[in-house]
Amino acid sequence: MFYPALVQSFHQAPDAPARVFHVWVKLDLDGPRPPLPGLVLDWRQTSSGWEAWVVTVETYSTGVGHASMVRQGWRPVAYLRPAGSAPPDRREWRH
Repeated sequence: MFYPALVQSFHQAPDAPARVFHVWVKLDLDGPRPPLPGLVLDWRQTSSGWEAWVVTVETYSTGVGHASMVRQGWRPVAYLRPAGSAPPDRREWRH
């Protein structure tokens, strides 16, 4: 499902609203991992459809505590949902 409200060119004027905004990012549509909070920084259109350059922060166990890791990369728009008060239910990620 395509979310046209998500797509906004990064190359707009600096005062344009919603240039960088919060989304939920699903890294694996069928896997057990919960969605991560992310920030969209840029957009591109490929032959496969729209993709967003997204930065996410993931917390993981070190065995003696927790640490955080930053990931960034191009993600298909199907893996993104606009942020709300809570992550979307896993059933919402099915195509």
